[in-house]
Amino acid sequence: MHTLRELAENFKADARFAGTVALDEPLAPKTTMRVGGNAALFVQPATEDALVHALRTLDAHGVPYFV
Repeated sequence: MHTLRELAENFKADARFAGTVALDEPLAPKTTMRVGGNAALFVQPATEDALVHALRTLDAHGVPYFV
């Protein structure tokens, strides 16, 4: 089982993933009403392929996600 920190580092090092990865990312600036806590792991894929890769990776490690 990978920790969220290990998953974040793996995404950053993976040539198949293009996008943003952050730990403990504030969500309020990303919402219309400017509310929300922090995401333990924030993944923002830049391409459709990166999205598919991210969702498959998170699913394989049992990490719940919200799209």
